[in-house]
Amino acid sequence: MPQVDLLPNDIDASETGNWESTPAVQILPSILNDGDDSTLCNNASQNQSMFLLLDNLEISNFQSPTSVQLIVRAKAGAKGSAAFTAEIVKESNGEAIISNNHTATTTSLDNYSGTIANISDENEAFVNGLAVKITTTAATQGFFSQVTVKLIYVETSPGKILLNTGKILLNTGKITIS
Repeated sequence: MPQVDLLPNDIDASETGNWESTPAVQILPSILNDGDDSTLCNNASQNQSMFLLLDNLEISNFQSPTSVQLIVRAKAGAKGSAAFTAEIVKESNGEAIISNNHTATTTSLDNYSGTIANISDENEAFVNGLAVKITTTAATQGFFSQVTVKLIYVETSPGKILLNTGKILLNTGKITIS
């Protein structure tokens, strides 16, 4: 099945705590979606959350979602391990779709993969309403380099028309049903 990565494109400032970035002129979404390990963000105060809004789907052959998985690239600070909760949530109300606890124990960046969540009963509007919430816990400081939501989906078959509602207008040609 095909896969696409949904990346952060904005934050919900009302749900995002005190975060710093390196370099300082960067904003959270640009740090967390650039694929560059030299740009980082970290919680400047204990037990802070960041609420990241994601790109909308732009797939022409998208039929339905199958599953999502959150992958966070993170490392511990120089003062010890970094505990954090990483969640895929509904943007509208913050309800968790999937939540995983992680602990970064080294000062090297590693990928922390969450559990795969089945969303096969949902649609494109549901996927476009997903967000990511990362919360540092246990009074620790984490450094974050990348946030990615992997979406597995079903695509429409070549030569097949999928019409859930509406009508088809045919100006010329022929429709054969077999």
